[in-house]
Formats: sequence, C-alpha cells, structure tokens
Amino acid sequence: MHDTATLPVQATGRAMLEELHRYWDSRRFGRPWPLRRDIDPMAIPRLLPNVFLADVMPDGRFRYRVFGTALVGLRGGMKPSDPTGKWFDEIETVYDRDSVQASIRSWLDAPTALYRRESIRLPAWPMVSVVVHELRLPLTSDGTRVDMMLAALYPDWSETPDDAQP
Repeated sequence: MHDTATLPVQATGRAMLEELHRYWDSRRFGRPWPLRRDIDPMAIPRLLPNVFLADVMPDGRFRYRVFGTALVGLRGGMKPSDPTGKWFDEIETVYDRDSVQASIRSWLDAPTALYRRESIRLPAWPMVSVVVHELRLPLTSDGTRVDMMLAALYPDWSETPDDAQP
C-alpha cells in the first residue's frame, strides 16, 4: 500500500529529515533552490546512508547519482542492489513506476521541500509492511530550473503501517 501524507517538514517530528531540510535551506543563499555545487556531502555525514541524489528530467524520469548504504539494504535482493548510475525505470522496485514519475512531474511544476509518509512492503519480507518517511528537496545546476533531487528515506519499524492487520 502506498498511502501518502504530505506535511510541512517541520511538522514531521523526524529529526534526521528536519536536519537535512535545515542544511538544504542554509545552502539556498536567498535563491529558491540551492545550486548542486553548494551541497557538500561531507557536511552531512551521518545522514548519507539514507540519502540519494538523482538527476531529474522534465518528464519525471530520474537517474540515481548517489544511493545511500542504508537504502541499498532496504532493497533486500532487488536487482541491482545498488542502483547508483541507473535510471529508476531500469531497476526492480516496490513502487509503481508510473505513479512515481507522475509524482516527480507534479513536484517539478512547483518544486519545493516535500515530505511524504508511505507504507510499503519490502521484497525480502513480502508479508511485512514498514512506514517510510521521505523528504524530497530540489536542486539546480544552473540556477534557473530544477534538474536534481536530494532526498532521504527513513524506515520506521516502530510505527504501525496503515495497511497492518490487527
């Protein structure tokens, strides 16, 4: 089940997402979005295992440039285990590709910080659902249009998924 809730980042209560948002916001320097060159992964080392960076096309396609080690672990046997360098539509995924690309296209129409909460089933444990908290942040390489996405995904094993059976 892929129920999505969208809330302001500050209202999530998720410290790691809020930390990433504060860092991203501090790198905007009065612009709508930070330049990619203003983002220094060494400034956020404890967040990196749950972060991915992707090139984003206007049609909603995206290619992973960086894919955190904790996220690799969540892929649980899907191919490839580390999708760095791959397009989203080239990899195995638990997500509906059309829905994800439509979501990216919609986000590109008004790119801003976006928080999402979803319940997903992981391929390695098909009977188990987990709540995943996502923060999607726009980046630009030229200052005029969003062409990259900085995102973080954090599973919450203690939270009851929306589709859990009593």
